[in-house]
Amino acid sequence: LTTSKDGDPRIQVTNSIVDHPQFAGKKINTFYNLPGADGDMKGVGYLVLFLTKIGRQWKGTGFDPDSIVGAKFKANVGLQKDGKYNEITSLV
Repeated sequence: LTTSKDGDPRIQVTNSIVDHPQFAGKKINTFYNLPGADGDMKGVGYLVLFLTKIGRQWKGTGFDPDSIVGAKFKANVGLQKDGKYNEITSLV
């Protein structure tokens, strides 16, 4: 677990590319906001979308982080606007 620049709780997910002849083994880190201690759900929609796309359950206020370990999914990958880092642009 980490915190955002604003101090909001978030989780870092390390994604590894598999089954690609050129990029297999490359890692892409993504960050998803978690509900705040006060129940604030600001920005949690991206986490809910990610969990739904990979077939995991969102329980309304949280999820089991161990449930995403080893999950496989298809995604489109691109470069961030600054061109320095790859990012997941969409989940398929």
